[in-house]
Amino acid sequence: MRKEEAAKELIESLRSIHYKSDELENLTGFALNEFLTELSDLLDLAVSILDVPPWESDKEIVWNYVWNKADYTYEEMLEKIDEARREFNPDAYEEYCKDYERAYGSRP
Repeated sequence: MRKEEAAKELIESLRSIHYKSDELENLTGFALNEFLTELSDLLDLAVSILDVPPWESDKEIVWNYVWNKADYTYEEMLEKIDEARREFNPDAYEEYCKDYERAYGSRP
């Protein structure tokens, strides 16, 4: 499949999802997009409150627990976060941020 065909399929699926979301909101008044955005904001807040290091893999500790994809308890999640904090190297992360900014024009 050519990338244009793959993109078309993806875009058509996104349009369908957006249409269904709009129809759901028109019928029920429930704004699915706003709901999902608020969930994402709350998840970001929880990650911030727990002082999770900025690496995606460290944030996934919380994300996986929230999404019921983890096989650990809340207390075990906190232990994993503590371990991630101990292993976090701010210099390595700053270097990553500089490389990312050079490549993409903004910090991650």
